[in-house]
Amino acid sequence: MELRWNPILETWVMVSAQRQRRPFMPKESCPFCPGSGKVPDQYDVYLYPNDFPHLMKDPPEPSIQDDDLLRVERAFGSCDVVLYSPDHTASITQLSREHLARLFELWRDHYRAMRERADVKYVLIFENKGDIIGVTIPHPHGQIYSYPYIPARPAKELDSARRYWESHGGACLFCAVLQKELAFEKRLIWTNEHFVAFLPSYADYPNEAHIYPRRHCGSLLDMSKAEAEDFMDGLQRQVRIYDSLFGFELPFMMGFHQEPVDGAEYPYFHFHVEFYPLHRSRDKIKYNAGSETSGGAFTNPSSPEENAEELRKINAEL
Repeated sequence: MELRWNPILETWVMVSAQRQRRPFMPKESCPFCPGSGKVPDQYDVYLYPNDFPHLMKDPPEPSIQDDDLLRVERAFGSCDVVLYSPDHTASITQLSREHLARLFELWRDHYRAMRERADVKYVLIFENKGDIIGVTIPHPHGQIYSYPYIPARPAKELDSARRYWESHGGACLFCAVLQKELAFEKRLIWTNEHFVAFLPSYADYPNEAHIYPRRHCGSLLDMSKAEAEDFMDGLQRQVRIYDSLFGFELPFMMGFHQEPVDGAEYPYFHFHVEFYPLHRSRDKIKYNAGSETSGGAFTNPSSPEENAEELRKINAEL
């Protein structure tokens, strides 16, 4: 377990050979269910340290020697699992408002706690859902990775937002995108008092939904109680829409994009959530092929405007 530096792309890679030993649990055996001995016999939401982490508070020394070009460092940080419910067959779509509030508090409190750790620079709250994404335990859960560096995609977002801020008199790039989408309307999915969901014009994936707060804020810590309630209601609504799209629970990847926790100020960053569903139709998957993987050039095989119209219709029927 270690971090290895790619000097060509200037990114870190987490090397964690122990991940190969992760078991695919039999359906009748789940470590996240009460009674397993791995989790409390009673809980509603629960933070569980990953049994096969990429990052640790006290990681081992690297397995190879580095040099000035091919740097290798210890993999500081943490990898945690967030259990949404003790019910093995539950979904975030079935949780009560009170239960969702406790889930929000767990996410927020862990993000706050990671800010106090000197070895953590960025906290990513995310969920992988579905067998095709490689989920080994179907119990409803998400994850939190706390990195000792800022990963490449958030780093690029931060750089773009900073440059826009500097060239537009302190204006927010994300706020500008949001206002464009609200004015255009055709890519909107749903709105509530405090949040807006839309398919961006530049979506990489079919039905790739982004959720933005209307008010400029950088992280979960900045949200009021009313905003937190609307946020969790919106997350739940978005998953319900996805599950109604093709008549089955839609596999997706989802991540919270928040301010880094490295002690610097980021007035130009705007919290948001991105969903990446893999199905482009009921029986077809959007794979990252040669252009996406080798060139970093995505092709979206669908129209965000047409997809948004379909998702709006589903939302109206919920």
